[in-house]
Amino acid sequence: MTAEQRSASARSAVPARWARAKVTTQRTTAPNTPALETSKEGLHLCLERIKNATNVAELRRLTEELQRIVFHKQYENAKA
Repeated sequence: MTAEQRSASARSAVPARWARAKVTTQRTTAPNTPALETSKEGLHLCLERIKNATNVAELRRLTEELQRIVFHKQYENAKA
C-alpha cells in the first residue's frame, strides 16, 4: 500500500472504531450516566484523574474513558 492508501484506510477506520466504542458504551452505561465530556478540558481532567488513580479498577475505567475521548476527537476530525 502506498502512504496515501494507508492514510485513506486509517481515515475510514476512525468512524468504525468510534461507532464500535459508542455501541459498547451504550451497552455498558447506566441510563442516568452523564454524557462523556470530550472537550480539551474534559481530556485534561481525565488525564489528571488517571495520574491520581489509586487502584487498578479505577485506572482501567479511566483509561477506557480516555480511549473514548480520543476516538471521538479522531471521528470529529475525520468528518471535518
